Amino acid sequence: MSAAVQVTFQMLPVELILKIFHMTTFDGTDHNVPLALSHVSRGCRSIVSSEARLWTNIKVDNQSAVGHPRRVGANPQDVFPALSVYLRNSSQLPFNLLIEYVGLPRYEKDPGSYDFSEPRTDGFTLSHATHLGSILAAHVHRLQSLTVDTFSWEIYTLIVNQWAGLRLPLVGSWSVKYGNVRDLYLFNVYSDMLQFDIGESENILTNGGVASSPDELAGIGGHYFPRLKRLRLWATPHQWTFSTRNLVELVLKNMPESHRTTDELLRVILANSQHTLQILELNGVLHPWVSPPSARLSLPAVHTLRIGFSYVEEIATLLRIAEFPALTNLWLKHLLALLNENTRHQEEMADMFDAMVDELPLRQLTALYIEAVSFPRENLHRIFTWEEIRNGTVPQDEYPDPMRFISQLNALQSLTLVRPDPMFLQSMNYSPPRSLLFLPSLWKLRFETSIPTDYLCIVEYWSYRMGLLMHASGGRYLGPGLERLELLLPDTVDKVGLARWIHNRRPYVQSMVVGFQPEDIPFVLAEDESDFMAVD
Repeated sequence: MSAAVQVTFQMLPVELILKIFHMTTFDGTDHNVPLALSHVSRGCRSIVSSEARLWTNIKVDNQSAVGHPRRVGANPQDVFPALSVYLRNSSQLPFNLLIEYVGLPRYEKDPGSYDFSEPRTDGFTLSHATHLGSILAAHVHRLQSLTVDTFSWEIYTLIVNQWAGLRLPLVGSWSVKYGNVRDLYLFNVYSDMLQFDIGESENILTNGGVASSPDELAGIGGHYFPRLKRLRLWATPHQWTFSTRNLVELVLKNMPESHRTTDELLRVILANSQHTLQILELNGVLHPWVSPPSARLSLPAVHTLRIGFSYVEEIATLLRIAEFPALTNLWLKHLLALLNENTRHQEEMADMFDAMVDELPLRQLTALYIEAVSFPRENLHRIFTWEEIRNGTVPQDEYPDPMRFISQLNALQSLTLVRPDPMFLQSMNYSPPRSLLFLPSLWKLRFETSIPTDYLCIVEYWSYRMGLLMHASGGRYLGPGLERLELLLPDTVDKVGLARWIHNRRPYVQSMVVGFQPEDIPFVLAEDESDFMAVD
């Protein structure tokens, strides 16, 4: 900073400078802003260092360590200098902690051997993890949220196991993400690495894991995590004997099959937040084993339910142990992210949608997300004609499975279909009695696919929809149409045909957002590769 600029800067009121610094710090995603501001000038350093609130968002990553903990005479604070500055300058204020560690935690002894018994010796090592946990142990009484994003379960356990026996009285959010499915699939050694990594035992959520009964575990949760409201565990092979009371949000995602829970253990976890839980996501965490039926647990506050499954039985397990009378937002995803052409699977999925019609309050749903869910490839037009459905000559309980499901969604306002099933699209274009089409309250419709053949099905659906609306309105449809149509399509689609679609959208849709992504299989798509175009 030049001398003239420094003089002008120093003439500003400190309150104004602090307001600028607060906006700079908290409006962005760069956790290093306070440290960078303190390097601008001596005056900035004095102001920034004296404002504790600027230092309450802390990030630790691969680059945070500048030395090795085993170095003779190393001061613990010297190994993580930036962390030490943040902890000191934040004074006694509550702080949020983000830990990001990318890369596999161990080397192979010999290339191609898949022997991962050697710890890494560069960057962020296992010793660094233990050291970091020890430093933070003196400050966990101020910790209000923890977010960990790592490829190493071992690194995470070494950090948090240093806190066993310590109360975390302010923690309201605990989120741990073990890599992500897209990236982990790119490592052909991942399955071997995983088997070694999950040998490490996490016990922070159970305070050592010495308790066994549900009441004891609930007592531990209430004592050590009294304010915990949001618990998110993504692909982390944790112990299932944790129990925290009065959660508002519970997210359990992408567990290795050998570490998935039973319905009995899940029921205990849900029961301890029975009247407070509002958001529940179970995405690849349930065993497909079917236990004897038991009384269903009512979760009266859950308004958002997200289910990801590899086996149809996983949904059956959840519907058997819990009911959701307040549900308004439903999310369904087939974890293979591909439409399953197996006839047996399609028939099982049809049965499961029948079960959801019977067990879930579909009539009150306002938002629905469905990804890569398949139905039997029967042709609807060979079963019932459009006129038979329209005239009401076919009873609703005789509708084909996807149509029976759709016919319940009279309050639905927002629908997202990823890898849409042709049968589902076909069913949406029927006209029930006393309505132009199914889904009469729908105002936002979104399609996502990276597969060109899916795009052709979407185009066919939309063309047929326009024709039906014209027919049902006596040949002159004037609206109202959808308020918003969103399309995320392969970048190889026919742009000329798409331009005609955009040009001729009214009165069928008021606004469109069109995005493009590489033509590829879904789980290797990078979010930053998509490109969006808004159409007024």
